[in-house]
Amino acid sequence: MKMLECKVMRKMLALVLIISAGGFCADTQPPPKEISEYKIDSAGTFTASKPDISISNLESLLKPLRKTQLEKEAEGWMEILQNNVQQISAAEISDAPPEEISKLHEQRTDIIDRLLRVLEELEQKGGDIEEYKKYISAVSKANVDVSDVNGTSKCLLTG
Repeated sequence: MKMLECKVMRKMLALVLIISAGGFCADTQPPPKEISEYKIDSAGTFTASKPDISISNLESLLKPLRKTQLEKEAEGWMEILQNNVQQISAAEISDAPPEEISKLHEQRTDIIDRLLRVLEELEQKGGDIEEYKKYISAVSKANVDVSDVNGTSKCLLTG
C-alpha cells in the first residue's frame, strides 16, 4: 500500500511540475529551475535546502501532502528558521554591520512567510500548529534596550 502511495505522490508531483512549466507540452519546455531543484522524497518531505521558493510554488507543492507529511515539512522549515535566528543572534553579538543584520532579518521574514503557508495547510488537514505559532511569535519580537543608545540605533536601522 505504501509503495502505491509513493507512486501516486510521484505522479501528482510530475503533474504539478508539468502544469507549472506552462502546460502539457513538457518536451518543449523544461520545468522552471526553481521547481526542479525541489524534490519530495518518498516520505513526502521537501529537501528544503533553498528556502527562497516562491510562495505560490510552495503552496502548489504542499497541496497534495497529508497531515503527517506536512508535519515533517513544518519541522524542516522550523529548523531553517531556528538556524536563521541563531545567525541573527551571532551577528548581533559580534557587532556585525547593520546591513548584514538587516539582511538576516529580511531572510527571517521570508522564512516565516513560507513556514506560515506550511502551517496553514497543516491546520486545514487537522494538524496542531499552536507550538509553531508560539515559536514564531517569540523569535519575531525585537528586543530593544533603550538605555543602550548604540544598540537601539542599530536595531532601529536594521528593522
